[in-house]
Amino acid sequence: MTSVTTVPIGAAVPSLARWGLSIDADLVFRTLTTFGPRSARTLASELGLSRGRVDDGLTQLYECGAAIPLGDGRAPQWQSRPPDEVVQSLRARRLRAPNPTAAVRRHRAVFDLLNARLSGVGVPLNPALAGTVADGVRYLPSRETTRRRLAHAMLNERHEHLVINNEESDTADTTNVLPFDESRYRRGVTFRIIGQPPLDGDMVQPAPEPERVLRIPSYLFRESLDTPLKLFVCDRRTAFVPADPGDVERGYLEITQPEVIQTLIDVFESRWAYAVDPGPLGVPAIALTQREHDLVNLLALGHTDVTAAQELLISARSVTNTLRTLMDRLGVDNRFQLGLALGAMRVTAPPSLTD
Repeated sequence: MTSVTTVPIGAAVPSLARWGLSIDADLVFRTLTTFGPRSARTLASELGLSRGRVDDGLTQLYECGAAIPLGDGRAPQWQSRPPDEVVQSLRARRLRAPNPTAAVRRHRAVFDLLNARLSGVGVPLNPALAGTVADGVRYLPSRETTRRRLAHAMLNERHEHLVINNEESDTADTTNVLPFDESRYRRGVTFRIIGQPPLDGDMVQPAPEPERVLRIPSYLFRESLDTPLKLFVCDRRTAFVPADPGDVERGYLEITQPEVIQTLIDVFESRWAYAVDPGPLGVPAIALTQREHDLVNLLALGHTDVTAAQELLISARSVTNTLRTLMDRLGVDNRFQLGLALGAMRVTAPPSLTD
């Protein structure tokens, strides 16, 4: 007989997104694990998700043995299995094989987003001629040319370097294109890199070379299966993406158009929020501003938006905007989902758990 259980409210629940499940499936699992059996209809209502997204999440959980239906009626209650058993089961199976077609499709989807959101800007795929191909977009026709341009951009960095690596493992392109040296870290440049987890979801990936050898605290690495394209962003001023998603040997696009760069940063930040620490029970980490921290604590104590605003000496609209910004950073749709996400990240806990 399959064992079922719930965990105390506020207890850490491992992220199933690390093991290849969708964010919706992860939210459903956290809800079932924390609050007990629920029907699909109840889950949709509590999480603010469409019934289709809940059904898809439950299907994923059922297929990997993370949740089971109780009873054989037309609207069963769903119960999660213990998180440690679920993680052990997921570790034991190979979740996916490399899928180049899907990788190309995800890359194209980002370009569709860019061109849909930035009407009139235009970011071309597969340009034919080297040089400027659009306003603030330059085609670098080879990998070697890209390495030189990226190295030059990094020499002028003073604040931040962002990377999405959508390859299954580090390749010459990843290691050679990033000219790491200790002096870069000493001047305070923060590196944030999202990489793919191991194919089988087992074992922690080796620490990237700068962190392992130089012990650089400003080098931050997280894992995610949701890496839609290869991306480098230097100081939020210059970005590099492959010109042809099916063949990186054809070089990269060097982008300096501010609106395009901001959209690519939004893509990075939305994935970073749900990427996980490579540890076996890693969950996303998030640093709250002092206002966000104070507001979350007040709401956890039972304050309304109005009374929280009075305590913080801000307007109720500022409370709403602060929460909306937090939800956008974490990729959630409502306050219930926000509470689950913050609890899973151990950012906050109900008052009864903090006494």
